[in-house]
Amino acid sequence: MMRMLALALIVPTTLHAEPSPAPAPEASRALDFGIVFAGVPCAVSPADSGAALWVVRGVRGSQVSVTFTSLPGFLAQGAQALAVAFDSLSAAWSTTEDPATATSFDPTVGTCATIDEGSDRLYVWLGGTAVPARTTTAGDYSTAFVLDVSYARP
Repeated sequence: MMRMLALALIVPTTLHAEPSPAPAPEASRALDFGIVFAGVPCAVSPADSGAALWVVRGVRGSQVSVTFTSLPGFLAQGAQALAVAFDSLSAAWSTTEDPATATSFDPTVGTCATIDEGSDRLYVWLGGTAVPARTTTAGDYSTAFVLDVSYARP
């Protein structure tokens, strides 16, 4: 006769869930219009080497909301201003570092994108058009662009 012995081990279980870390955009390159002449607009596309670039790291395969929270209408040098404009093709994102594979989006609206499964990265580019007046003073003009990335809600 064979005896079966069954043991049940009951252990209290506690589950503590931590929220995923927020996706972290890291500025890699600033938007650079190069030399701009007074009265002559100068466009930089997201695929150009002068486009701004952010690298976003986050949870692989996650959907994220990508929004520029501060898109200024002007670049500044002290009290001097140089107009800058953005259109529906001024920004792009990709899961590779090649802007030729990027999907365009309107930076004034934002977009949803997916962080790459293999590398945990998303690349975001921003171009635009500098629109200097005929009276624009020579100099280095700058401003801040703020990219906000958060996990998209289903």
